[in-house]
Amino acid sequence: MRMDITRTVLLMTVLVVLLGQVHAQERMIISGHVSSGDGIGTGLEVTLNRVADEQITRITSTVTDTSGAYRFETEPGDYLVNVSFKDSTHHKKVSPLNPVADFYLSGNIEGWVLHPSGKDVSGIPLNLISSSNTICASTTSDESGHYTFTNVDLSEHRARADYMYVGYNSENLTLNRSSAVANITIYDSTTQDTNIRVVADHIVIGEDTNGPWVQEYIQFVNMGNTSFYGPDGVHVGIGTPLKIKDVQSDIMDCCLVREDTRLWVDPMEPLLPGGTTEATITYYLDTGEKEFVFEKDILYPSSYLMVFGDADSGIDLKSQQIATDTKDMEGRNYDVLTYAHPRSSDTVLFTVSGYALPRRNSSDTTDWIVYLALGIFILGVLAYPILSKKGKADTDRPVRRTRKRDTFIEPYESDVSHMSRQELENEKLRIFEKLRKLDHELEKGLILEDEYDEHRSEYKAAALEIINCIKEMATEEEESLSLESLPGILSLTVKEIQSRIQDIDDIALLEKTIEKEMNGRNRKTLINAINKRIDELR
Repeated sequence: MRMDITRTVLLMTVLVVLLGQVHAQERMIISGHVSSGDGIGTGLEVTLNRVADEQITRITSTVTDTSGAYRFETEPGDYLVNVSFKDSTHHKKVSPLNPVADFYLSGNIEGWVLHPSGKDVSGIPLNLISSSNTICASTTSDESGHYTFTNVDLSEHRARADYMYVGYNSENLTLNRSSAVANITIYDSTTQDTNIRVVADHIVIGEDTNGPWVQEYIQFVNMGNTSFYGPDGVHVGIGTPLKIKDVQSDIMDCCLVREDTRLWVDPMEPLLPGGTTEATITYYLDTGEKEFVFEKDILYPSSYLMVFGDADSGIDLKSQQIATDTKDMEGRNYDVLTYAHPRSSDTVLFTVSGYALPRRNSSDTTDWIVYLALGIFILGVLAYPILSKKGKADTDRPVRRTRKRDTFIEPYESDVSHMSRQELENEKLRIFEKLRKLDHELEKGLILEDEYDEHRSEYKAAALEIINCIKEMATEEEESLSLESLPGILSLTVKEIQSRIQDIDDIALLEKTIEKEMNGRNRKTLINAINKRIDELR
């Protein structure tokens, strides 16, 4: 009897020890040390916050002891530790893999707020932002635009100035010494889209069982010296035919507004000078005819517009404005229309034919389909008890759905840095063909959405790189040709020079024309004409 009691006590002791170890393993110890330029950070408030789904929730707080140390015991997870010191609060993320967060509050960040027009930059609100994207401290610029953040933790930060509805960020600073300088340039804001240009516009036309469809990729750039933004946001426009249906986009529905022949897209963020934004839209041509007149308004001056018709599926493109070219992209043929430098207020007009219209059911056919569906439903209801019993008898395991893949999506790997302009054009077309095939595979259910998003993002990034390379090459070629012809232009009459100036769309080239203008009796007239053209482009 005594032996049984001893064994029971020993067994319970082992169980208690094991349970204690398990409990200890389920707890997470978060600790750290706080110091400042003045020495040890004693008696400072430290707050523990849970981070989940981008939401920050305060859990508990403590204060640092006489050695500047703090400690929390909590459930394992991702947390944000806050330390309040004077007029600032600093933040660090911790996780089960890295549960220690030390703070060294001894750095300074200073800089100047700059405005390219020399405007008054005093009183501009500024925030110090941590690597966890939280605000550590706030201040305002003085009469010279200078600002300072003191007692900054020695880690990564950035400064942000808020001006005319836009937040302007400095570069990220890894503060590992006593001080760092971060200057910020701010701009005026405008809701007028007069400085918006299009640097890439590609339209692909094909067909499926629902009829002829269109996919358009377009990239916008802000060529002005003001930020394109306002208190209620801004929109950029895309011209479309009047008769379209089932419009979709790669942006949220709330950011897409449709008018008769235009789609307005909200970039969601300010478009800074030189900044770009992009959009992809798809829709079906709403037609019952064998030939569709595609009419698209050009809303902004554009570098080019290319239209691709899937010739292998029967799509035929014809235009009275330009000739139709043909291109082979990865073994597939396309009719191609290329519009060079379309201007705002231009209208692109061409015809689309060769597609098969979707079948339209007659009333008799519709009734037959309804009756068939009703019959299948009734049979399903009657058979359900039998089938459900059989299913339970066969297996208790859940059914695992699988997908069939007939194709392999290759990652994009190509070095474009040494390609010629023609090779870049061919590579660009190859990528857009890959995007078209990717959309087709998603539509047919051959790939999952997360895989589709991953490859689509990769292809689009590669296309943007190529488009930017082509743009740089075109700019260099135009600048070279224009500069070579400047002396010849200036030897013409004033009237002839004014006519030539109207064909130059590059402000930098016009300004160089002013610099090269020779002395003469018509000098003032020529400079006024060039300045007028510059103002028109701006």
